[in-house]
Amino acid sequence: MEYWFAIIFTVIAVIAIAILIFYEVMGEDAVLLKKKHRRGKYINDQTAVIYQSIKDTIDTKSAYTLFIEYLFTNYKQFLDYVKSTLEEISNSYNSDNVSGLKTAVEDIKDMKIELKDQRVAQADCLKTIDKTYCIEFVAWFHLANNCRFSINDSLHRLADVCIDYAKNFYEPFPEIYTEQLNTLVIDICHLCDELTSLIGTNNIEAMRELRKTMSIILDESYSNSQRLYELIHDGRSQIEEDKLIALKYSLNAFQELHNIIYTLRRFTLATLCLSLSLK
Repeated sequence: MEYWFAIIFTVIAVIAIAILIFYEVMGEDAVLLKKKHRRGKYINDQTAVIYQSIKDTIDTKSAYTLFIEYLFTNYKQFLDYVKSTLEEISNSYNSDNVSGLKTAVEDIKDMKIELKDQRVAQADCLKTIDKTYCIEFVAWFHLANNCRFSINDSLHRLADVCIDYAKNFYEPFPEIYTEQLNTLVIDICHLCDELTSLIGTNNIEAMRELRKTMSIILDESYSNSQRLYELIHDGRSQIEEDKLIALKYSLNAFQELHNIIYTLRRFTLATLCLSLSLK
């Protein structure tokens, strides 16, 4: 009987050691493997079908057309995510819901993993396409991916700013800046909706007009940030220390929203050029 207890104990010990070694060797990758189960809401079955079609297609032109469709499906999913996450951050901050802000941060971390996986899958698809056929447009493909990572990072920093502010201050951002920030959030959400509706339509003129609209919003955002920056650094303003810190938090939030709009405009250019590559 003691013999069997010894065997069972040894097996359990070996399994425990193997698990410890796995986490020690894999480190962060082990954590990422655990979190893969959470990303289902960002994955559309349609992308899996298109991906397999690309891998099975021999004709380069057909494979490239499917590849662009695959990219545009990913892009639309991402824009929908940006809108919903931005709304979640804004609503949670305005209602002093720190738990909601932390949930947004977890979603943002999950999306970063998803973006990395998509980048690997997209690179895998490119292997089936003749390089001479698509080399002219590969730069736009990489630009679009870089833009998505940048926007996601800005969302993360924005949520962190709101969490940090909510923990240190009992009142929201100064009213005038809260209104301006909420207006920017609404503008960005509208831009995401418009761009989503245009991707894949080959409506080149409408996409160019959308970029002009983004430029107008970008200029207004810059002006608001610049006025706030000058107020913070004007030695004659005699602002109390607590209020000065609150203004700096507001400026950080403005800067992240400004970067999202700026990057969204570059992302629109990339999708526009990828649409032109199909003609």
